[in-house]
Amino acid sequence: MSLTAAAQTDPMEGKNLDLTNFKEPVGTVEIDGSVYALYDDFAALDKGAAAEKVVICEEAEGLPVREIDYGAFERNDKLREVVIPDSVNVISSYAFGGCTALEMVTIPGSVEYILPEAFSGCTALETVFMGEGVTGIDFMAFIDCESLTNVMLPGSLKSIGDGCFLNDTKLTQVIMPDGLEYIGDAAVGYYYDSEDMAEKPYGCGIIAKSGTLGASYAEENGMELSEIPAVYDIDTSLPDINIGGEFAPMPKIDTKDEQQDKKLTELDKSDREFAVTIGVVAVLIIALTVLEKALFKRENKYDQRGNRIDQ
Repeated sequence: MSLTAAAQTDPMEGKNLDLTNFKEPVGTVEIDGSVYALYDDFAALDKGAAAEKVVICEEAEGLPVREIDYGAFERNDKLREVVIPDSVNVISSYAFGGCTALEMVTIPGSVEYILPEAFSGCTALETVFMGEGVTGIDFMAFIDCESLTNVMLPGSLKSIGDGCFLNDTKLTQVIMPDGLEYIGDAAVGYYYDSEDMAEKPYGCGIIAKSGTLGASYAEENGMELSEIPAVYDIDTSLPDINIGGEFAPMPKIDTKDEQQDKKLTELDKSDREFAVTIGVVAVLIIALTVLEKALFKRENKYDQRGNRIDQ
């Protein structure tokens, strides 16, 4: 079990985060097979359409759709793709629970909270992107997502609840945001051993900045930690490079000299020079790899079966 959670306060605890709790809708409306509940100043998706792709409306009867309600898509085994609009603030409990065909989901930054077991049992789910703005992921939100391999956690994230990614054993590496205030018991890197009736670590690696809660979580739970030095940040916001009509994002290293002067004085000159050299070399390797792949794709053509066509 995680030792870290015992000394923390969960910023989500004790809050009524479900917008529809204790409220009665004033009406409903059906749009493209989905049913929306109408409240005084907002709408919520009450029941999602039984379709392979569902585009959730941004508005219903002129009201912003702010929540995907409790069990809206629960056990919808047809759903493969869902488009969540920027109007949504909350994904409620079991909203996508048991959607066994759902493979990828992009959660926009407008969503502040993902409530308990929102994506539980999505056994085909492989990739989850979360936009900057997501603040809290409640307990067991992604439990039993056995195919999950990639999760992009935003810098805005403050809380990861107990057992959030429990039994997601294909998730072998997680980058922990710097601003985390709470990481619950067995939140990341654990599976449930039914014989011993206990959560056990399975070997997930953690990437975190030194001195952060993410780094502490890795150390206290015996997980492999790849530390990012506190004085360096990886920034991927450089403009894309256009190579033969294709764009490739290029990373850069930002030492934030003005903000980090005090921390930099703790390092001697040779250490700083070595760290910068390593960073520059890493960026050059990435850049050359991107260029090589882009040029290869541009210069070579293939038929529909993937065989190269000689030019």
